[in-house]
Amino acid sequence: MKPDRTTPTRKVSYMMTVESRPWLVGAGMYDDTMSVKDFEAVSRAAQ
Repeated sequence: MKPDRTTPTRKVSYMMTVESRPWLVGAGMYDDTMSVKDFEAVSRAAQ
């Protein structure tokens, strides 16, 4: 849920490890307009 909302909102998050480091890097975004197909394309592009 977005901090300023009282109803659930879709949020997509992505995390990855950093080779040779004990780190995790993450990002996320709220979006109520993108389709599942759009999210899959963004996910593929991030890899």
